[in-house]
Amino acid sequence: MVTREVGDDLPADRAILRHIVRDLDQNVGVYAKVTKPGAIKTTDQLTFLS
Repeated sequence: MVTREVGDDLPADRAILRHIVRDLDQNVGVYAKVTKPGAIKTTDQLTFLS
């Protein structure tokens, strides 16, 4: 689930964002596989794979 709608097959679920803010002190993390080492910037694009 995501916090905003991205397509018909993956509906938005605002409860996730509310849970993060209310119960997790506004902290959330992700796991990633580094495929190309190097520095990252806040303007770099991300690609989410399933």
